[in-house]
Amino acid sequence: MKKSLRNFCFFLTALALFTCFQQPTYAQFSGKVLFVTVPATATDSVVRNKFIAWGFTVDNADIATFKAAVPADTTLAKYAFVYISEACKSADLACVRGLNAPIFSHKSYMAPKAVAGYCSGAAANVTTNGNIDIVDATSSLLSTGYTTGSTVSLVSGTSKTKYINYFPKDALVPMIEIAKVSGDATNTQLVIVGIEKGTLVYANSSETTPSLALKERVAIVGINTEANAYYTADAWSLTKNAVAWVTGQSLTGIKNKDVKVSSFKLEQNYPNPFNPSTVISYQLPTNNLVTLKVYNMLGKEVATLVNNMQSAGQHEVNFNAANVPSGMYIYTLRAGSFSQTKKMLLVK
Repeated sequence: MKKSLRNFCFFLTALALFTCFQQPTYAQFSGKVLFVTVPATATDSVVRNKFIAWGFTVDNADIATFKAAVPADTTLAKYAFVYISEACKSADLACVRGLNAPIFSHKSYMAPKAVAGYCSGAAANVTTNGNIDIVDATSSLLSTGYTTGSTVSLVSGTSKTKYINYFPKDALVPMIEIAKVSGDATNTQLVIVGIEKGTLVYANSSETTPSLALKERVAIVGINTEANAYYTADAWSLTKNAVAWVTGQSLTGIKNKDVKVSSFKLEQNYPNPFNPSTVISYQLPTNNLVTLKVYNMLGKEVATLVNNMQSAGQHEVNFNAANVPSGMYIYTLRAGSFSQTKKMLLVK
């Protein structure tokens, strides 16, 4: 009886919190995307439509045409980034080597020497599941909202023969390593990475020492095309992080770049209660060193969501609590002398 009463009270608390909070206006990106793919790939529409929903304008490009005549730098300058679809054949992607534009792709097969030159080994598919392990959630916006050591799934369902893809870690090409294939004891099967502008990569398939400097950032989140319709919320969240990182558009963009922010403000997370992910929005009137941390009710830090310089404007960040227990948590925003804390409820 006591247990039932306690559960009922917990439910009422969750319901009250849920009905009190209104959904904030989520951040949107801006700019154009050059979407390079094989035109007949129907499932690409899932990714294309998501980019549009996030605020981008999308121009489509046939990989055959792109390969035959790589756009001039003046043309590429019009785009926030170039997207390389996983549907493109690896043999057609050597044309992206040294491209003068930020690149984001779901294709790990573009990484080897013979293609874009990011590693000396061969890429491969994972045919059993879409699980990854987060290996570093502290050093980059690419892992915003996640905790080191957590395991998340990028693909739902069990009907696919290919889920995610990865490429091997290279000793000579430094990368921001975010996630590996779940259970990989060698810690070399990379699924999510960022490669910083200026990093030396392989100039050709026979080169033994990288010599070609990247002109712009590159990010890869390895998910197979046939799984496009089965992305989990985490797959979209990590994809959005990667897009934000390569384009430099804050964590997940600025809500409205034309809005002049006159004060600091931390919004209530949404949804709330949540399971397992929620979005936290905030605004900054000036450029600041920002930290956003989550704590349990005993004051123990659970996650660092933000820890970097950020521009003035409205921002948002995703918090994934898949690996923490149900309960009340607090999150604190600090920027300069400003500090604000709010509560949120995780219900599993």
